[in-house]
Amino acid sequence: MVDELPELSSTPPTKFYNPELLERGLEKFEREGLWLLLSLHHYGWRAHADIAAVLVAPLDVLELGSDLAEHHLEHKAMAGLEEMFLLLDQLWRVISGIKSHRVGNGFLAGYRRHGGDIASEFRTLQALSEDDWREIFAIPLDDELGDVLRERGVEGADELDQSRALAADVTATAVKNMQEISVFFVRTDHVAGGQARSLRDINNAYRHGTQVVYEDCSPEEIPWRAANRPEATGMLVPASEAEELTRAETVNVLLEGPDEEGHARFASMPRSAEVNESLVVGMRHLSVLLWRVVASFISAELQGGPVLSAIAPLTWEELELRFGPQPERS
Repeated sequence: MVDELPELSSTPPTKFYNPELLERGLEKFEREGLWLLLSLHHYGWRAHADIAAVLVAPLDVLELGSDLAEHHLEHKAMAGLEEMFLLLDQLWRVISGIKSHRVGNGFLAGYRRHGGDIASEFRTLQALSEDDWREIFAIPLDDELGDVLRERGVEGADELDQSRALAADVTATAVKNMQEISVFFVRTDHVAGGQARSLRDINNAYRHGTQVVYEDCSPEEIPWRAANRPEATGMLVPASEAEELTRAETVNVLLEGPDEEGHARFASMPRSAEVNESLVVGMRHLSVLLWRVVASFISAELQGGPVLSAIAPLTWEELELRFGPQPERS
């Protein structure tokens, strides 16, 4: 049966990485695993943040008009949020792949491993300590750092102190990134007999059936009750804001049937410009973390030792300069 399929032209070797790196990489990784890692290193690290930025931009590119454009923006906000959870899943899978590779089972076996739902994957990421992140990045331990620096031709107490400070900052930032993302998983307490909900639960209600209701499509006069707490919880707006903002600044996702008094019950996800910008900024921080994980893993495997470059200060803007759009060659 396979013999009957047409033979396609071969994919040529990449020009983005030198032949020596590719040759060494093919010795260390399975071919498709290296292909995926290089793809993540080149652009995949930022793909979800870029897509989210496009989705939450307040543009009526389809020229739908004032009413339909508002509903269009609601769905774009939900799709942008989905990219956040896809990025978290990607980060978890890369780390799972690293652990699998290091025990001899191959990168892809760990990357493709079933991790349960995204909330359980996130709990695994959130539980990582600074020492865990140090191991993932292949950063030398403090008492080994001096020897590694001397082997690389770096001498002096000041350089050692600076390197230790940089290593501590990198691992602390990774832990902080996970703490910041926890707002997407914070569940409210039960409200008016309704179940506790998080922004991830709202995302699930959107993914499974697209349960978004528009106020201008109500079949009759329906009283509604937001499942939001009186105070802001995680990324959920307080109940008072949900009523004030209504459709103009939120997405209303149906969660349960009406309560005993006939109130419709749904949760309101904010979609203001400030919230959308915060989502993209948070995703860019995660994207930088993903790139650092991928880059340090490749370096550690190819050079067969600890990675000093993993402690270098790094920002989205610096990576964008390195991997962003290049001027066309004349």
